[in-house]
Amino acid sequence: MRGNETEPLSNMKREVKSRDLSTRLTMNYKKEEKENYNLHLIKTDRFKEITISIRFTKAYDREEGAYLKLLERILITNGTKKYKSLKDISKELENLYRTNLNSRFFATSKNMTFELKLSFINPKYTSMDIYNESFKLLNEILTNPRIENECFDENVFELEKENLIKSILNVKDDPETYGRIEFESIFYKGTVYEENNYKNIKIFKLLENKKLYEIYKSLFSGFKIDVFVIGDFLEDIIKSEISKLLKNYSSVDSTYKELFIKLKNQEKQENFLQNDTNGSNLFVGCTINDLTIEERDFKLILYK
Repeated sequence: MRGNETEPLSNMKREVKSRDLSTRLTMNYKKEEKENYNLHLIKTDRFKEITISIRFTKAYDREEGAYLKLLERILITNGTKKYKSLKDISKELENLYRTNLNSRFFATSKNMTFELKLSFINPKYTSMDIYNESFKLLNEILTNPRIENECFDENVFELEKENLIKSILNVKDDPETYGRIEFESIFYKGTVYEENNYKNIKIFKLLENKKLYEIYKSLFSGFKIDVFVIGDFLEDIIKSEISKLLKNYSSVDSTYKELFIKLKNQEKQENFLQNDTNGSNLFVGCTINDLTIEERDFKLILYK
């Protein structure tokens, strides 16, 4: 089951508790609606890292989705005005106590999301400067990529486009991804999830550098913007840094509000796909009906 993690939750604070054999987990959730973005604060002392996730969401579009899938690979490897190459970015991440940075594209119900995520060691274990320096790096990656003639670096573009196409053509070499694609085509038959871009290689072969740059620019004015912060953070500092980071952004909400796609009632099905590998992958799908807002918007996302 999938949910749209950017759908609004209640504005009130929430506390979620989970108990297993040895662990008690307490999280406090708070949402703040800003003029140009929504801020989701999830305070917990369960982790030694603080994670900042910036998510740009809009209604699903097949062509734009293909471009965002490529942007997922290019945004970091392209380098920036300050950090000319991926090597320079990696060095800075090492200097920031092995901070982790990644981007990804994914679909949720009838929406699609591009995410840039940064995770860094809680400054109470290192230095308070890491707050400021981490946000500087995040801003540099997101807003200052190396651009020439309204295009990303041509060599990086061609290389990453080729690598993406190869990964699609050779998807059977990745049993988990291949199994997931086949599972979705069966379980989500007749819905948007059945339409997987990995089965439409032509759309990736036609991707153009200049159009990719146009899609990238639209992130700052044509998407709904949500920021998630998870960890034991200093709230005032986090809110100040995010406010500075997003001050010139404009959030536009064109998302579909219905999270879950209604599936046709299905009897139990078992499907086996044989492949020449040394391992196996098991995919199990089930429909969950009559969820409460609390269960749908928070618990299911948190524990899935």
